[in-house]
Amino acid sequence: MFLPNTEFASTSTAEYLVGIVLKSADQFLCADPPPLLPSIEIIILCNVTCSYTCLRCLFCTLLTLDHALMFYLQSIYIKCAEAAKREIRAILQKYVNNSSIVETENANPYLLKALHGLNVKSLSLSIMQGGLNVAREESLLQSLSSLTKLETLSIKVDFDSPGLWKALYGLNIKSLSLRGFWEGLCVENVELQSQSLSSLTQLETLSIEVRYDSPSLWKALHGLNIKSLSLSGTWGGLNVYHESLSKSLTSLTQLETVTLYEKTYHQIELPQSLKYLNIYCDGLLPSKVLELVDTLPTCTQKVGSNLKLCCFLEILLVENIPLEKYTVIQQELQTRKNLTVERFQISGRTLETNFVIQCE
Repeated sequence: MFLPNTEFASTSTAEYLVGIVLKSADQFLCADPPPLLPSIEIIILCNVTCSYTCLRCLFCTLLTLDHALMFYLQSIYIKCAEAAKREIRAILQKYVNNSSIVETENANPYLLKALHGLNVKSLSLSIMQGGLNVAREESLLQSLSSLTKLETLSIKVDFDSPGLWKALYGLNIKSLSLRGFWEGLCVENVELQSQSLSSLTQLETLSIEVRYDSPSLWKALHGLNIKSLSLSGTWGGLNVYHESLSKSLTSLTQLETVTLYEKTYHQIELPQSLKYLNIYCDGLLPSKVLELVDTLPTCTQKVGSNLKLCCFLEILLVENIPLEKYTVIQQELQTRKNLTVERFQISGRTLETNFVIQCE
């Protein structure tokens, strides 16, 4: 246990260290990070009162460790001007590569302030038992924009809000993952979302989990310079009915990888720059699997001296259909012109196959 505002000193030479305590005359000034023994793996703070600057000092120190660590904040009371105390309950997981996952019971602005300026490359934010309610976008905006080393950001939100898109605006991140809680992200602020995504000029990878087919979301993707895109729906695959998705995908001229989680596969147009196509689909009849392969678009991306599209399919088999009906698909695929099956496997009720389409 690490108690930054309690005055008792710390030292132990025991083989199994269970606690470290910092003695500080001024808990608001934490210029020099306290020494930590390299064996520490779990820290639990319970019923502790401190400032958010002292909490930030502790976060900074944890990031200097070269191993993974779990940090539990149980009833941490933050001193603040507008109220006597603000309670924080959160879990912070720190990994070897300075990636961090922060789960909290409420979107406390002082917890966000404690994250200000941390040397993290990857950050995941969510609410325990729910999504992040971005009601104080200024706190989130200031914290995220201060993370100058941040490359990967994942946020699970309670619902779509203007504050979310304002907080993301202009970040220098390379990878962004957005998902909603229970029902997926329901995009309502189309203009703000479009402006926010377009402002992420360094973005290469985008992953979005949505509640249902969203023409407004597909429009917001139009013209982005991303290289990888993953789209999925909550509680299973995504139902895609709107042609605006095809229009947006063909506008992504730098796109190399597309990953789709769908309930039923619908033919869509894909950009000529595409190299890799991954499709995860709910139950399909054997004939529909072959139709899916036959309707895949050709590709003109030059890879070495060949033109090819690398595909991966994962299909949930339909119950009550004999397994033999699916096993013959491999032979059927091998009869297809310009198609090479690299792997074909059925395990349980799942069919997986990798194949390459040589494009003329």
